[in-house]
Amino acid sequence: MAQVLVIGGAGFLGSVLCRELLQRGHRVRVLDALLYGAASLEALLSHPGFSLVAGDTRDPRALAEALQEAHALVHLGELVGDPSCAANEGLARQINGTATRRALEAAAAAGVRRCVYTSSCSVYGPAGGRVDEDSQPAPLSLQARLKLQAEAALLARGGAGFDPVVLRLASLFGLSPRPRFDLLVNQLAARAAAGRRVDVLGGAQWRPFLHVQDAARAIACVLEAPRALVAGRVWNVGADAENRTLESVADVIARVVPEARLVRRPAALELPGARVSFARIEAALGFRPCHDLASGVAEIVAALRSGRLADFADPRFHNQEALADPAVQRRLRRPAGVEAPFAAAR
Repeated sequence: MAQVLVIGGAGFLGSVLCRELLQRGHRVRVLDALLYGAASLEALLSHPGFSLVAGDTRDPRALAEALQEAHALVHLGELVGDPSCAANEGLARQINGTATRRALEAAAAAGVRRCVYTSSCSVYGPAGGRVDEDSQPAPLSLQARLKLQAEAALLARGGAGFDPVVLRLASLFGLSPRPRFDLLVNQLAARAAAGRRVDVLGGAQWRPFLHVQDAARAIACVLEAPRALVAGRVWNVGADAENRTLESVADVIARVVPEARLVRRPAALELPGARVSFARIEAALGFRPCHDLASGVAEIVAALRSGRLADFADPRFHNQEALADPAVQRRLRRPAGVEAPFAAAR
């Protein structure tokens, strides 16, 4: 049983990943600032293989505590979403930039053997055609640029018993113990389930999609794979069949929720996006997603209509709105235990 440190384990993907790793027999420790609360991890607190360090990645003491006895690291602990990063540029550069690089350096120094960094297919930018791991990235957003910089910093540290792995995830959707309804598919499905108007701007842009459960399975797959197969490599994670135009996403929602009020309108600016190849991870590791877009939409609709999930418009389920809360902003800008260079957002 390896001990895996999951930085950002209370988040949308992290809370699903923790459960996946525990089910596979690993011990799991989480380092998380708990900006969105700890509810997503409450069910795990009594598990003998689980532990939680409530702390900020910018705090070297919290990071050192979390890294004790860790065999592997999965780094998810960043500001997530283009709008959140754009609205908090200084903090994004701190957390997604400097703090991420320092965490990776600290992991290597602490003797962590395998380090998985979750990047994004958004690093390819508006490629227009088909791209794979050998294609030249062209990131547009601040989040994507910081992702690419972190990839390079991690891969540069490979060797001498430290195995870096980069996963470029497709756009996530699906249910999680920490729900998010600022994700495209989740938001459109929720609006359809609630009988609200579903605006589809444009429609020709291509994007790849991936269920959050499959993203967690992919991370576990590369954590458990032989070193010779994965160390020092970049992997796209998704399914070729789930490369979709936004028009196609709207069609799926209309099939699952026939009564949905879809309003299709042209976008002021519509970039082509990219169609991403996921052939490498399937051929080398045998990984294929188990969930398609329609099943993800159906589970969101069912959860909302049954009352299992609260109001999808709640700010807690939208990263940018949650981060705008004054109390959260104060914690982000003056986190306890964080050293002077991080004390004020740049």
